[in-house]
Amino acid sequence: MVSFSNMKNNQVVIQAKMNELELKGEEVPLNEEELVSWRTQQEEFWRIVMHKESLRHQKAKVKWLNEGDCTSKYFHLMVNWKRRNNLLRGLHMEGEWSQSPQRLRNKFTNLFL
Repeated sequence: MVSFSNMKNNQVVIQAKMNELELKGEEVPLNEEELVSWRTQQEEFWRIVMHKESLRHQKAKVKWLNEGDCTSKYFHLMVNWKRRNNLLRGLHMEGEWSQSPQRLRNKFTNLFL
């Protein structure tokens, strides 16, 4: 198993090798073997970066599952409050208050026909 600190060390070593080849390439053109080495180092560097990012993402998920989301209680309270406030309990029709679902349904149907 590859540890996080081992990946960090490998990443630093790979970066140093890549920097060395890049500096050399600025002075004189790199030969084919050096170009292949640089490409290999670059591929390994990005593999390590992506692996570290994946580990961070997994750790964040585990932390979120263990600790929970501190805004979820607030969010659900607000959603339920809004649902209660938006509920149509009745309607004032033809001079009187009506809560009968059948009467409301008929009134709306006749309104749009």
